Amino acid sequence: GMQPALTTGDRFQGTYLFPGGATWNSRRGDAEGALYTTQSNSWGIVRVGPAGQTSLAMPCNRRIEDDTQIYCPYEIRVNSSGAMVHLQSTNRSDTRLVYTKNGVSKTVFTNGASANYLTNIPGFGTVASWGEYVLDDDGRVLALLRNREGEFGIFVWQDGAWTKVIRANETFGRWPALNFATLKTVGNKFYFRVQLPGGAWGLAEFETGAPRVKLDIEETGANGMPLTNIGLYDVNSSGDVVLQTFAFGQTTYQVKRGNQLFHLYSTRNLTEDGELLWRLVDFDIRDNGDIYTLFVTVADEPVIYRATKI
Repeated sequence: GMQPALTTGDRFQGTYLFPGGATWNSRRGDAEGALYTTQSNSWGIVRVGPAGQTSLAMPCNRRIEDDTQIYCPYEIRVNSSGAMVHLQSTNRSDTRLVYTKNGVSKTVFTNGASANYLTNIPGFGTVASWGEYVLDDDGRVLALLRNREGEFGIFVWQDGAWTKVIRANETFGRWPALNFATLKTVGNKFYFRVQLPGGAWGLAEFETGAPRVKLDIEETGANGMPLTNIGLYDVNSSGDVVLQTFAFGQTTYQVKRGNQLFHLYSTRNLTEDGELLWRLVDFDIRDNGDIYTLFVTVADEPVIYRATKI
């Protein structure tokens, strides 16, 4: 059943309060499945173990590699080894994404008032802003970055160095890539959606080298129609994908395992117990192949379905 992991007003170390509005790693924790959360009264990132025990994963107001003081973090990503990336302001009037492992912190990127501390990537220029970012199990950060000229692309950071993955208008499969969104990571692989001409979205997989096409918009789906436009998706450690696709006026949900696509559900169809699922909130494909979907029905009721025989 459902049991509370943290409740507003819970105390850490007898002094520090969990405020309830803090951020946490919403999809992943370390190998033990711990929860990592910020809290607002200046303690830092708190690790909450599976049995509810708490410890300090990283304090606020500490100095990092270039003697910058970082204040309290407000976004967190965690990988299976307990390494973290966390976003926060600093005493140099900038905002930084910082990578921390075993108590040692390094700046991933920075943006702010001081030109001396801005991130510059050869061949791309000064990073003016960023969108999504994710952390893999090898300690790499994949991020959607934009430079001062308004150009953007996907880049990967490891051990202090940035490498381009793909930029806008470069070739992805047979098409020019127009935009990128929905970054995810599983193990040491990254995934992201790529917008193609005509407004359709495909799915890319990146490990090293160039990103490869994971799902092609012209690939024939389980219902005999091309995938056309891929929306929400999730991937497990075997590379199985559960995906939402829009084609010819209907939304379908399918699973790709290997080179084969299987049908999961189509809108406007009733489930076996008579419900009409209307809006997908999120779904999760587990390593054993089980799929959990959180839908809102046509009657505005949230329901969770589990598929086990795909």
